[in-house]
Amino acid sequence: MMANDPEIFMQTPLAIWVRTFYDDDGKPLDFKQLCDGVFLHNVWLQIDSQPTFTGLTNPATDLTARLRNLNNLVHNIKAFYEEVLEQVLVMHLPNIITIAKAVYDENSEQELGRLLLLMLGCAVQCSAKGRFIEAIRRLDLATQAELAQYIASLTDNPEAVWTRDWGQLDALPEPDRPRLYAALVQHVTALTKQRDAAAQR
Repeated sequence: MMANDPEIFMQTPLAIWVRTFYDDDGKPLDFKQLCDGVFLHNVWLQIDSQPTFTGLTNPATDLTARLRNLNNLVHNIKAFYEEVLEQVLVMHLPNIITIAKAVYDENSEQELGRLLLLMLGCAVQCSAKGRFIEAIRRLDLATQAELAQYIASLTDNPEAVWTRDWGQLDALPEPDRPRLYAALVQHVTALTKQRDAAAQR
């Protein structure tokens, strides 16, 4: 459900989580700071101190600079899932153009939420996950429960992330095989439609 304004969005579980990285200097973290890629870049460096794609424009006062920052961030997230976690992102990547416009609406809320979700998934699976999980445990119980659901929507959902183990039939528990097979067929069907649509352009 869409929040009514940026301030309400900043009280959602994903925004509360990312605020645990914020060094409060008396000025609260706001929606636009999440859209320029600068703060989120610094968050990412705590998750992955040696990112594949480097470079940061700070301050990112124009659309081009924000796009550059967010593009590097999304590429780093994708590389981390594939190269470190050995997982393939199946879900749509965040639309960085929508985020970089820094205009609050339903679309920017959805895309920024998707970006924060992917970062959360990396944080709780990286080598420093103990520190990040401990920070989550210091949040209120309702927020913890909602974040746990977000995490499960990635780690236990073949429509979002496909793990290496799911590619090995013999390693799969028998009850999970029909569900994962159905998800695989769905992915192949979607890719075929995308290929055909691209061929008509």
